[in-house]
Amino acid sequence: MKIEISGKGGSGKSTLSVLMARSLAKLGYRVLLVDGDESNVGLEALAGISPPVHLLEYLGGKKGFKEKLNQQMMMDNPAGVFSGKQKIRDLPGECMASSDGVDLLIIGKIHHFGEGCACPIGILSKKFLSSIELGEKEIIVMDT
Repeated sequence: MKIEISGKGGSGKSTLSVLMARSLAKLGYRVLLVDGDESNVGLEALAGISPPVHLLEYLGGKKGFKEKLNQQMMMDNPAGVFSGKQKIRDLPGECMASSDGVDLLIIGKIHHFGEGCACPIGILSKKFLSSIELGEKEIIVMDT
């Protein structure tokens, strides 16, 4: 099951995401808490988890991700990066951090003013979510 939490800024999405993730973990689910909010940097602190390497950074940052995406497109693979089905266990270990039965993955962040468009983060979020295949008793809770 994939659960996306969305809403207006300051409405409590991050708090709800962490509470849901912890509650589901206590019920015996493997929970992947995904931080898909490109501007809010507080989810890992709220969850009490040290931040892992951001997935976008792991893929080479905005520039490296765009290059990988373009290479895949040229190779007659219009789906690009994360085009096949992925399992949680297939995700890069550097991009995962855990605490109290909850795994955290951060898609990417805008770190400073004037850094540019958040579009690559949105594209990566979409590709990640559409390619991930969950097993029995696995749940993704995504804070947007």
